[in-house]
Amino acid sequence: MSIAALLAGLDGAGDVAREEIRIDPRDLGLIDGGNARAEQRPYAAVLGCADARVPIEFVFNEGPNDLFVVRLAGNVLGDDALASLDYALEHLGDSLRLVAVLGHGGCGAVTAAVDVFLNPTGYLALTSKLRVRALVDRLQAVVHASARRMESILGEGVRERRGYRSALIEVAVVTNAALSAHTLQTADRGEVSHHPRNRHGKTRRRVRKRQLDG
Repeated sequence: MSIAALLAGLDGAGDVAREEIRIDPRDLGLIDGGNARAEQRPYAAVLGCADARVPIEFVFNEGPNDLFVVRLAGNVLGDDALASLDYALEHLGDSLRLVAVLGHGGCGAVTAAVDVFLNPTGYLALTSKLRVRALVDRLQAVVHASARRMESILGEGVRERRGYRSALIEVAVVTNAALSAHTLQTADRGEVSHHPRNRHGKTRRRVRKRQLDG
C-alpha cells in the first residue's frame, strides 16, 4: 500500500494509520542484519532537480549505495550543493567513477525564470518570496544566454513565433545543466584533481526550427 493510499483512509484528526513494511537490512546500510554500518560506495555522484517527477535512483534504475545524490530545485549549483559534491569527491573517491548533472524537461524552476524573463511584471509577485526570488534570479543569466543564442540562430523575430516559450524553457534547461557541469569541471579543486571527470548528459545544442513551428 502506498503512503497516499494509507493517508486517504483516515477519517479524522485522531485516526492512526499503520502499515508494516518489510525491508532488507542491507537497504539501510546494515551489514548482515547487524548493527554495523556498511561503507558508502556509490559509483556516481549526481546533481539533480528536486522535482518529484524525477526520482534519480529510479531514472537510472539503481538502488541503495549506488548513487550519491544532491537534489535542488533547478539543479542550481550553489554553495551547499558544491559542499556536498566536494564531500563525495574527497571521501568517496575510491568508488566514484562519474559526476553527472541531470536536467529535465519542463523544469518548474527554469519555467519560472523564463516566465519572469518574458513578462518582467511577474517579478512583482516574488518580492515577498525572498528564497524563491533568489532562485529565479540565479537562473536569469542562463535564460538570457539561451534567448540570445536562439536569436543568433533563428533571428530576432524568433520571440514572435509560436512555441517560443516552450522552446526557450527546454534550451534553458539544457544550458543550465551544461553550465553546472562546466562549473564543476573547471572549479579549482587541486586536492581532488585525481578524481573522476564531471559530465552532463547528452543534449541537443542546436535549436531546431520545427520546435518553434510545431
